Amino acid sequence: MEAFSYRRPVVSTSVGIEGIAARPEKHFLLGDSPPKLAERCVRLMASPVLADRLAGAGHAPCSSAYTIEAAADRLASCIGEGDPL
Repeated sequence: MEAFSYRRPVVSTSVGIEGIAARPEKHFLLGDSPPKLAERCVRLMASPVLADRLAGAGHAPCSSAYTIEAAADRLASCIGEGDPL
């Protein structure tokens, strides 16, 4: 989430991205083994266009779904508008 929030391209494993609403090749590059992670990093470094595209796409869900306001809205919907915490 931190890398997404700073508009940085992300390379992650399935476990590292678990629970985040992001899709491989659209928001980040996925590599679930050391060779795959290395290949994805090399691919990213070789393509500034890909890096820019992933950085922008990855920031979008971060800036909408994972803000304090969004968390407060989800919490309010779970407990009801007038219920005390």
